[in-house]
Parts: sequence; structure tokens; C-alpha cells
Amino acid sequence: MKKRIFSIGCLLLIPLLFVLLVGCSATIGGKSFDYSQVPKIEKGKTTQQDIQKMFGEPLNVRKTDTGEVWSYHVSEVGPIFNPTRSLDIYFDKSGVVTDYTYKEEKKIF
Repeated sequence: MKKRIFSIGCLLLIPLLFVLLVGCSATIGGKSFDYSQVPKIEKGKTTQQDIQKMFGEPLNVRKTDTGEVWSYHVSEVGPIFNPTRSLDIYFDKSGVVTDYTYKEEKKIF
């Protein structure tokens, strides 16, 4: 009887441990940003101030002939998934978004 209780307990504990391990990750490169905000970017409407409120200070700023490019990038390491996310936002000279690119890559281990 005791063996059966122990094995049922183990079966319940294994999924819990898996969820905890998958949820744990650490930033190893770049700067974390709230990528869930990306769909809220509107070309021709969103301003640099809006972007700064959504994502914070960019990791990198490049000047171009037509304006600026703000870059956000983060690489994380976890026990199973190692996601890398990058966001480049293009602004015109008046500070309004003209375009953006978002890439997400999830590597296993």
C-alpha cells in the first residue's frame, strides 16, 4: 500500500517540477524587454516616447539618413528552451515609427 501512495505522489510531482524548470530562465545577453507589447506598435502613429514607455531604453541607437533605428535584444538561457528575441524600430526624423522588425527564436537546450 505504501509503495502505491509513493508512486502516485511521484507522478504528481514530476509535472510540477517540469513546469518549474521550464519557467526558470536567466538573461545572458542584451536587455530584457516586454515583447508582448510589439503588436501595439503602429507604423505612422507610434512615437519614440510611446516606444520608450513600452520597452524602456533601447540597447542600441543608430542614426540614419532618414531618422533613427532603436534596437532591443535579449538572449535567455533556461533548462530546456533558450529564446532569443530582437526588435528593431525605424523612426523618421520627427520621431514617428516608419517600420519595425521583430524576430524570436527558441532553441531547445
